[in-house]
Amino acid sequence: MAKRFFLVCAGIFLLALSFHCWFSLATAQVGSLVQVGDIETQYADGIAAVSGRTVYTANWNGFRRSTVSPPVPGTAPIVAVDGADGIVMLANGDVYASNGTSWLLQGSMIGPTPAAQKTWGQLKATYRK
Repeated sequence: MAKRFFLVCAGIFLLALSFHCWFSLATAQVGSLVQVGDIETQYADGIAAVSGRTVYTANWNGFRRSTVSPPVPGTAPIVAVDGADGIVMLANGDVYASNGTSWLLQGSMIGPTPAAQKTWGQLKATYRK
């Protein structure tokens, strides 16, 4: 009776151990999702989509010509794309334009917030009051 109990406990332990060790590897595999899209009817290359940090563009002629850009630099998410002109905007306000082989920073829509610096005398006068 003790031998059977030991074998059942050992089986349950090994089952729990294998579940614990391999559970994180058994996840669903999701394909690429489009995060930002752009459709412009007045341009031939008027379809653009962003997946990850890559911009995909295609034309209206049955998607016969499709181009893939190099990854957009930066870490902020891409929030806007213009496929016809090859321009993207990141969540932090940075705007990048593609020259076909790389992305060039054009500037920032938001820009830094200017902070007025006090002089040493002004700072001392603030705390002496």
